[in-house]
Amino acid sequence: MRRAGMDESDWQGIATLSEKDLEQAIAEDEDWSGISAKWYQQGTLQIPTHKKQLTIRLDQDIFNWFKGHGKGYQTRINSVLRSFMEANQHTDDRQESPK
Repeated sequence: MRRAGMDESDWQGIATLSEKDLEQAIAEDEDWSGISAKWYQQGTLQIPTHKKQLTIRLDQDIFNWFKGHGKGYQTRINSVLRSFMEANQHTDDRQESPK
């Protein structure tokens, strides 16, 4: 198990890649398979915030779909929920979410 704040990325190795090699590595990364270019182009940088550990109930097919895309599925679920929240904030009268 990784310690919080640690990852398995080889940042020094990535820094030595050319732009072409980097794009190739991304194209071959299984975490990005099945992600459309349109989705990627509409993405925004999200600086990680403190996460709250909780239990959430999902329909089995939704869980299977996200987990079927491999490692990082919880992060992808969080990203989808964040996108939905941000797209609908204008309809939300609350100023702050409950803690």
